Amino acid sequence: MKKLIARLGPNDAGFTLAEVVVSIVIVGILGLSAAYLSIRATQASASQQRASLATTVAVQAIEDVIARQAQTELSTGVTALAAGRMNSAVTASWAAHSGYDITQSMYPIFDHTAVATSTPRVPITVTRSLGGTDFTVATLVGSCYRATASGACTTVPGVLTRPATAPTGFVEAIRVAVIVEWTAGAGCSVEPCSYELVTMVDTNADIEWLTNG
Repeated sequence: MKKLIARLGPNDAGFTLAEVVVSIVIVGILGLSAAYLSIRATQASASQQRASLATTVAVQAIEDVIARQAQTELSTGVTALAAGRMNSAVTASWAAHSGYDITQSMYPIFDHTAVATSTPRVPITVTRSLGGTDFTVATLVGSCYRATASGACTTVPGVLTRPATAPTGFVEAIRVAVIVEWTAGAGCSVEPCSYELVTMVDTNADIEWLTNG
C-alpha cells in the first residue's frame, strides 16, 4: 500500500519570522494611530465643551448687567453700573486685559467716591466654576463716543482719558464688555483661552407712567 505524502507548495509553508515581525509592527503602528486619533477627538470634544460653557458664562454675566439700573447717578456723575468700582481696581483690570481690542475703543469708568472697602455693584472680576472648569470673568464698564453725524463708538482722537463732558460733535455711550478666560486643556495652559461678549447699555431712567387716581 502506497503512503500518501502531503507535499507543501511554495505558498503553504506558513509565515517566516520576518513576516511575523513586519505584521506586528504594522498592527502596532495602526493601533497607535487609532489611539492618537481617539485622544485628539476626545481633546477636541472637551475643548468645544469648554468653549460652549464659556459662552454660557459670558451670556449670564451680560444678562446680569442688563438687568441692573444703568442710569447716571447724581452723587457720582457716572453710570450706576460703575458704583463701588475703585479707580485702582478698574485700572488694574484694564491693564490685565490691555491685549483685547475692546479696551482700546473705550475709556474705563470708575466711581471716584469708592474706597478699598467698597463693594462694586457689578463685580470687576469673579471666578465661575462650570462643568469642572474654572472660568475667570472680567466685566469692563467703559464709555465711548460716537460722532453725531455717524461712525463707530470709540475713543475721541487725541484724547487719552475720559472727557469730563462730551466733546462738541460727539455723543457719549456706555459699553460693557465681558471677557471670560480659562486655562483648562492642553491648548489653553500656556496662554488662556478666552471668549468676549460686548453690549451697549441705555443710561436713561425707566419711563414712569403717571395715572390719575
